[in-house]
Amino acid sequence: MKVQIGLIQRYPLLVIAFALAPSGCRMPSYDLDRIKEQLAQRPVELNRLDQLAGKWKTSGTIKFIGIDEPIHTTGTSEAAWECDGRLLVERSQFDMGPLGPMSGLSVWSWDENKRRYGMQWFDSFGEQTRGHARYDEDTKTWHISTRGRSSLCNVATRGTVRVIDHDTLEWTWDQWDAWGILQFAEMRGMSQRH
Repeated sequence: MKVQIGLIQRYPLLVIAFALAPSGCRMPSYDLDRIKEQLAQRPVELNRLDQLAGKWKTSGTIKFIGIDEPIHTTGTSEAAWECDGRLLVERSQFDMGPLGPMSGLSVWSWDENKRRYGMQWFDSFGEQTRGHARYDEDTKTWHISTRGRSSLCNVATRGTVRVIDHDTLEWTWDQWDAWGILQFAEMRGMSQRH
């Protein structure tokens, strides 16, 4: 059994070729019209992200656990559709008070296979996280969970974005260690469309 598994792991294409050869299986022929017909249509679920698109002014506070004084932050961002409306990409610039300026990039998408929204975050402080989001229609709130790496360690984050109205978002963002045991920071704020 170990020999067979080792062969599959080392030479997967060769194993597939040998398996298909006796059956007479061959690649189907395609033409450009058939390929165009099979291209995936833009998922309608992406339309829900329209409520996050636009230019925003943000203000908030960050409370690091163990530090008494919260940090006040301000910033601007613009979220726009890219890749023919399949990705919502947000570019942000923040003044993080005593920590200085920070730029960030988030990418929202729809994963058709998992039937959920994807969300990734990258920033100039070295943080990179990816995860998923779901929208609660009753409370008009996005619930986001990500995992990744901050400049110091592996992290897990949980956040919300509540749609107050067309021009106002209220958000929270809490950061924990990778196991979700020790909390590092909690962030709260508002974003206004401009």
